[in-house]
Amino acid sequence: MMNVAVCDEDRLTLRQVVEKISHMKGTSVCEGYDNFQELIQALRSGRYQIVFLSMDWKNSCERYGLQTARQIYKISPDIKVIYMTANPQQVVEQLFLEPVNRSGFLVKPVEGEILTKYIEYFVRGGESRI
Repeated sequence: MMNVAVCDEDRLTLRQVVEKISHMKGTSVCEGYDNFQELIQALRSGRYQIVFLSMDWKNSCERYGLQTARQIYKISPDIKVIYMTANPQQVVEQLFLEPVNRSGFLVKPVEGEILTKYIEYFVRGGESRI
């Protein structure tokens, strides 16, 4: 069973993604965070194996999402991080220049079918990249 964290400042997206994941086979915990600091603090406990991390933050500078991604990597290079964004080209270009966990990528709005595929993949013991 996998423990999952979702981090997004858009509370509607956060609620929808957490709700979808909570009902999926193979997940025991799915918790949502609407700020980076709380997520980082929770990750230090070693509680989560998968993080869905939004890269679209209106109330923070654009680079803050990448800084959080770097912090996650320092905490545990084994945590699976799936990035979510409405601006894929900009984010993808930046992600591949950073020392970060890159386990997946979702374009917002997040579709339930692809979300399910990610969870199933990791529950089956998939490698850190899809």
